[in-house]
Amino acid sequence: PPLTMMQPINAHYIMNYHNSLKQIKSDIQHFDTINQKISTKTIGWHIHHLCLTNSIVIKSMLTSDPAKFELVDNPVRENVMGRKTIMRGRVQAPDPLNPPDDGDRVIIAEAFATMNELLEKWEHLDDNSYFTHPHMGKLNKELALNFMTIHNMHHLKIIEEILAA
Repeated sequence: PPLTMMQPINAHYIMNYHNSLKQIKSDIQHFDTINQKISTKTIGWHIHHLCLTNSIVIKSMLTSDPAKFELVDNPVRENVMGRKTIMRGRVQAPDPLNPPDDGDRVIIAEAFATMNELLEKWEHLDDNSYFTHPHMGKLNKELALNFMTIHNMHHLKIIEEILAA
């Protein structure tokens, strides 16, 4: 994906985001694996959720008006970005980002493909294109990449624990 063209976005997040995408693609093969002690959702649900989330972030940024971006103090954003992690069990995914529990490999692969198509438009986004997160407020291009990376890593850690159990 064209994320390598972004400047001055932190190279750490670019590398981690690329690595998370590779891991998501690799983990699709385990889509029906579940361990109720770790998560009530299958690995496929987590992957589908990540694809939907990344896609909605990028779609929102593509339609945003960069001139309307304003960074406002937000303790939730500062907490998540500062810790570089999301605490488990604190927030429920909004309905549009909450895929059905009975997803299948084809639907998940289609969601992954859609996400990748949208990522191809990333480098054309203005630095102040933004996504409005329900708890963290407006996130411009750099903050949105940070959020997507942290969010991907959050779910990939859950997937890793499911596979290790």
